[in-house]
Amino acid sequence: MSKILNKKTIEKAEVLDKTYRIYDASMRGLYIAIRANGLRVFYYRSRKYGMDRHIKLGVYPFMSIHDAKKEVLRLSDELTDYDFNRLFPLWVAYKEKSCKPSSFIVYQSIFKRIHAIFYGSQLIHKGIFYTQKIKASKEKESIQIKIFQALNDMFKYGCSIGVMSSNPLEQIQLSVAFTPQKHTPRTSIEKKEISCFFQSLFEHNKNIYENCFIVLIALNLLRKNEILKLKWSDIDFKNKQVTIPAERMKSKRVYIFPLCPLSLEILQLLHTNHVSKKGLIFHLKYKNHIIQKTISFEKFTLHGFRHLGSTILHDEGFTHEVIETQLSHVTGSTVSRIYNTSQLLSQRRKMITWYEEFMLQQYDFMSEIRTYFT
Repeated sequence: MSKILNKKTIEKAEVLDKTYRIYDASMRGLYIAIRANGLRVFYYRSRKYGMDRHIKLGVYPFMSIHDAKKEVLRLSDELTDYDFNRLFPLWVAYKEKSCKPSSFIVYQSIFKRIHAIFYGSQLIHKGIFYTQKIKASKEKESIQIKIFQALNDMFKYGCSIGVMSSNPLEQIQLSVAFTPQKHTPRTSIEKKEISCFFQSLFEHNKNIYENCFIVLIALNLLRKNEILKLKWSDIDFKNKQVTIPAERMKSKRVYIFPLCPLSLEILQLLHTNHVSKKGLIFHLKYKNHIIQKTISFEKFTLHGFRHLGSTILHDEGFTHEVIETQLSHVTGSTVSRIYNTSQLLSQRRKMITWYEEFMLQQYDFMSEIRTYFT
């Protein structure tokens, strides 16, 4: 049984024919054994290396409940001789076995940060020690929160295998320890601003390869890294399409997108004038904020072209399924995705051809690109 141990509960406990225990509800591991001969004895139960240890503290009333709790606190620190350097590798090995490979890859960057912050530390039972060390690191607040969550998971594992008597972060509320992360929605240019944007881009940014990169994203509604990491080997000029391997896609599925006239022409011009016909098409270190300053267009982000294109195409009456496929969004249930592997290439080719012509009507960026390469 479990009760809050105090003078009243201890003295009113009945003496039975055999020994029984009353655990203290306010302190983990502390209990008093009520023996058949009437003795009331304090014990501390410590779980270490997967085994229970019952340490005799003293006999009531010669040892008070207050003294028993002080002794438990002293022993809990003394018995936790596992330091960070010993527990951390065990936890990492456990995560590698229990997580999906994709989840473990995400965890690895957090593992490195935790190791850098806490390497050589003793495992102590004061949660504030860990929160202060996390806050003292120079990591972004969103990363600090992930470190806290990972540490909490590690301490739970330490308790489960018996090398820690309690989780020091168990009573700490994440929302109190760290300021909640504010979500800033991605910004997008509006339909009426397309012409102004491209005019400003070609007037102020003289890097033609960067401009071609931005135009290809605008026309095909792909993510930044999907174009940034494109290789010449991905391009099929004969069949006028591009195949991106699953490992480079957010959805982790092979993605094919049709090369419509304007995109095809841009890639052909780049290919003709490219020094190497192998490897990456674009060798850029692209940053949104640099372009924003260069062209004085603070609302601009590359991802915004996806919002803009989706809105225009839906308004024009193209089907939702075709638009979502072009955006490489995962739709439907897991079962339906297994049976339906169609990528709707003919419908998407028709749709993107219309969209290219629409964008060209807003601003003739092709004449700028052709002029540079001729």
